[in-house]
Amino acid sequence: MSSDLSNWRSFNTFLFGLLAFLAGAIALGNLLVDPYRVFRILSWAHGYTDNERFNKIARVLEQPTRFNGFIVGSSRMGVYDPHWLTNALPQHTFYNLSVFGGGPEEARRMLATLAARGVNVQSVFMGIDLFSYTGRSTAVTPAYHHHPYVSGESWVRFYSRYLFAPSLLHSLMKIQQQGSEVADVRFDFDTGRYHLDRWDREIALDHRRYVERAFGSMTEPASREVRWNERAFAELHALKRWLDANSVEAHFFIAPHHRLELEKLGPKGLENFRERVTAAVGATLIDLTRRDWMSADDWYYEPTHYRPELASHVVRELIESREAQMASSRLRN
Repeated sequence: MSSDLSNWRSFNTFLFGLLAFLAGAIALGNLLVDPYRVFRILSWAHGYTDNERFNKIARVLEQPTRFNGFIVGSSRMGVYDPHWLTNALPQHTFYNLSVFGGGPEEARRMLATLAARGVNVQSVFMGIDLFSYTGRSTAVTPAYHHHPYVSGESWVRFYSRYLFAPSLLHSLMKIQQQGSEVADVRFDFDTGRYHLDRWDREIALDHRRYVERAFGSMTEPASREVRWNERAFAELHALKRWLDANSVEAHFFIAPHHRLELEKLGPKGLENFRERVTAAVGATLIDLTRRDWMSADDWYYEPTHYRPELASHVVRELIESREAQMASSRLRN
């Protein structure tokens, strides 16, 4: 009996030691490899899983008086260089606050947090795309957790979540990216935008071959009845109300979409989308889905994300439209 008890205690001690070792190993790996880039001990810039929601809020708040203009929206807006808008509107300094899986509610919460922390939010550009409005939900991963100032959770809970996160796969992906000559995804938190370096290099080497590989095997989709996410339209309206209440100059536009996305939506669904978005914003929008040339394969990485080259054309159209409206307003006065 005494021997059995001793063996049981030895087993428990071994098991406790093993679990403590594994927990320590996980914590050390998460701390040093930092797959979500929240501890920032090492400066590994390449990786799929950097937490944009945390890093962008943290970067803006490092210099709360530096930025007063923001680009918001989903990952489609992530390729916009904020310097384009800053150069066109020198009274503002822009930062790209868009995030993967981002929608109007996330934009409102992040902007409200910045404003509450002393950032003078004066101008906002938001590209509206189908992502948030067609019933798709955002993945819940450590890469998508908000900054504690936005979520309201304690710093201890926030860092504990990442210290012991089961992130082996993401850690291996992060390590692999550091050894790659060209990054698949590179986040630039100084500006807020991201770069798809590997795809950009393939396009630079042979654009036609890239287009054929990316889109050649895709069949024309049949249009279908759309199940709208009604909550997203209400959140868009709430964002517009917050911007108006805080005297923020708001620029909403319907972003370009690839031809396959538009064909899948169908003419009836697209018109319904335009009407719902316009009603939510309460104003006429610049609608870039009406520019047929903007839906062509050459402007896209794949059917969801367009390239910076198209984004730069979008900015030019937005600025020209803004200047035309201002000139018209001056003539009326």
